[in-house]
Amino acid sequence: MNKIFKYSFIAFSLVLALGFSACTEEVEYTPATQIDSNCIKASFVSDNDFYELAPDESKELTLTVVREKTDGDVTIPLTVLRNDENMFQIPESVTFAAGQNTATFNITFPNVEIGLEYTFSIGLDEADVDPYSQATLATTTGTIQMIQWDLLGDGALTCTLLGATCPCKIYKASHATWYKAEAPVEEGMDIVFKVAEDNSVVVEDQAIFTDANYGTVYVNNEADGGVYDPESNILKATFYYYCSAGTFGTYAETLTLPATN
Repeated sequence: MNKIFKYSFIAFSLVLALGFSACTEEVEYTPATQIDSNCIKASFVSDNDFYELAPDESKELTLTVVREKTDGDVTIPLTVLRNDENMFQIPESVTFAAGQNTATFNITFPNVEIGLEYTFSIGLDEADVDPYSQATLATTTGTIQMIQWDLLGDGALTCTLLGATCPCKIYKASHATWYKAEAPVEEGMDIVFKVAEDNSVVVEDQAIFTDANYGTVYVNNEADGGVYDPESNILKATFYYYCSAGTFGTYAETLTLPATN
């Protein structure tokens, strides 16, 4: 269920400057390199994915590659572009069965430590991709993090930009003083607050809701920080709201934790 509230925003004032120029000099035309007729035009299906795993989940991911040219079975190489702390076990190739346009391969990471983030990046061979297709993903990058979240109870997060206080479930990480507000505004968009030893609060870039005009809206508190008050059981943070088109400004927000016994 979509929990996003109805709201309206003052539209951004956008100024577009267009410049035109005339050129009378002749430019030598160099034709684009032709794609080999044997190229299967392969592509990954996603990129920049984040995977959060519970400690008891399988430490394995399945990644998918697609191709346009499906004649015969074919094995194509995979190139490891990034492997944090050599944590990931990544195969050297992936195989398409004859007539199939989809192939999968697994990567494993049996030794990851709880709370830490690890990133991998894998590339396809240039001979196997169509460089002229905007839909082609010649590389895929992903980050995993293993966290145990324990439910504390019901809390609330203010969202001053929408003029609302949003009830939500509150979770705490088992390994650190991190609190998660589960989908306070929109399903699938949790907000994590990280509390340091001095009770300062960090909210990293996270999606909070979807705007009908400007797409995904994100928040962070990098500009003005935040603080945790254990006596009142609340966290305060000044959210900077932004999207791809610009900023909505900053607002002081409060996360109220469940009452403790």
